[in-house]
Amino acid sequence: MKNENIYHAGIVENIEGDKIFVNILTKSACAECHAKGMCTVADMKEKIIEIDLKGESNTYAIGDNVDVYYEQSKGMLAVLYGYVLPFIFFIFTLILANAFFKSEVYVGLLSISGVVLYYIILYLFRERIRAKFVFKIMKKHLIINYEN
Repeated sequence: MKNENIYHAGIVENIEGDKIFVNILTKSACAECHAKGMCTVADMKEKIIEIDLKGESNTYAIGDNVDVYYEQSKGMLAVLYGYVLPFIFFIFTLILANAFFKSEVYVGLLSISGVVLYYIILYLFRERIRAKFVFKIMKKHLIINYEN
């Protein structure tokens, strides 16, 4: 499988030394639907992405239109860490707790506590995980189409 990139259009909000902060608008597939006004699942959120330029020449200015991108495989890794592994951990603790306790309340609380513990561990290792998820940036070039 070819390693493709995922792009998001954004605007440079702030620059602090070698760090650049880009405001992107994330949209769910529902946000483009013609019936989004009738539905409550339409989802559009603004997010600020921090990008480390790592000593590269800083040719960006506040207000520049840019593209923020990362490898698609990194997106799949994020889904694994954020959704798949916690689900597996939940099922594992549910089965394990069910073997030791007969009360459904204790089994449920222990299962949820196991997932909370997973996210606490994820939080403690956030700097190591952050190093795996590197966003890159490039200036957006204006393309004008003169069709009549």
